[in-house]
Amino acid sequence: MAGMQSKLLHYGEVLKENETLNKQVTNLRELISNNLLLEGQLEELKMQQKKAEENQTELIKLKTDFAGLQHDLKQWTDLARHYFPNKGRRFFFSLTFQHSVTAATSF
Repeated sequence: MAGMQSKLLHYGEVLKENETLNKQVTNLRELISNNLLLEGQLEELKMQQKKAEENQTELIKLKTDFAGLQHDLKQWTDLARHYFPNKGRRFFFSLTFQHSVTAATSF
């Protein structure tokens, strides 16, 4: 009987401890959930960064190619003007204009 009374006297303390432990479990579950969410977001950001780096590399390559093509076009235009100084001005103008329009719309 004395053991039962002792348990009843500590019942309130046990309830408070149980409530505290339940809150801690809830908090731990939330932390785990948040951690998993953050890990997923981190992986997504890593994939986006990789894609952005690939796009940047491709853009640099395309800009380099474009600059080379512009240089080649200028050389061909200069060569044609050298061999045909009085002919084809309209052709060269339209070619240059067409190239400018194409360049403006390609990026």
